[in-house]
Amino acid sequence: MLLWRFDQELQLGEIAKVLGVHQSTVTRSLERTTRCLYERFVANLSRTHKLNQAAIDECISVLMESSTLSISILALLRESAPLSRPNGPLELPPRRPPASVGRRS
Repeated sequence: MLLWRFDQELQLGEIAKVLGVHQSTVTRSLERTTRCLYERFVANLSRTHKLNQAAIDECISVLMESSTLSISILALLRESAPLSRPNGPLELPPRRPPASVGRRS
């Protein structure tokens, strides 16, 4: 779902239609998933790297403000998340071209 929303830039309604659920269900699920990823990220920094909250806040600030770092959360998600459901694989809508394609300056 995260890949559809942020990588393929699908609208919430489009994701809901693919999954056969209400749009508000998609919204709540994305919020929970995003919060869970954030909490796991913070816990990992604390546990693995022994960082305190101030250091974690600084790391997050640097990541958010830096345009030179090449950390791709989307690439990590693509590598780790098979797209499937209990009742069979999901069929993805066609991939959209990047937002810059076809736009004029």
